[in-house]
Amino acid sequence: MKLYHQFQIGDRLKVGPILVNGSDAKAFAQKHDPLALVPGAAGPHATLRFGRIASPIFVLSLCLQPLHADMLQAQAALAGPPLWDEMRFPSPVYPMDRLFVDAEVTDKALGSEGGIVTQTLEVRNQNGVLVLTARVGWPVVAAPRVSIVRREVSPA
Repeated sequence: MKLYHQFQIGDRLKVGPILVNGSDAKAFAQKHDPLALVPGAAGPHATLRFGRIASPIFVLSLCLQPLHADMLQAQAALAGPPLWDEMRFPSPVYPMDRLFVDAEVTDKALGSEGGIVTQTLEVRNQNGVLVLTARVGWPVVAAPRVSIVRREVSPA
């Protein structure tokens, strides 16, 4: 089992390609992303891109799957769900894009119940265009703290 202290700043994970399946993206958006279903005032066909880009939430979930699988494969002692921060989607993702994830451990914080291991993510498409940046914190169990107690033995 991989505990908090076994993660090191600078550890990297590179994953890809992850294929963006158009029908999966559409089904996901229709079920889980209300913003994907809200057309502009001029109607859904007023812009060429409406309905043709992958929902950012779908892209985020695609990128989380291999990171979570890596944590499970390493048998990391996860203490809760991942904590997302500073998500940016600078460019759209289209069906049939191939995504490449670069995740680096950039921070660790130890608390009383365990620690948070933070990875900084950069996701690029097949053309090297940056499509997602984010920070994800993984709550990880820390090794139990051991206290040394000195005992004085009195002569009996």
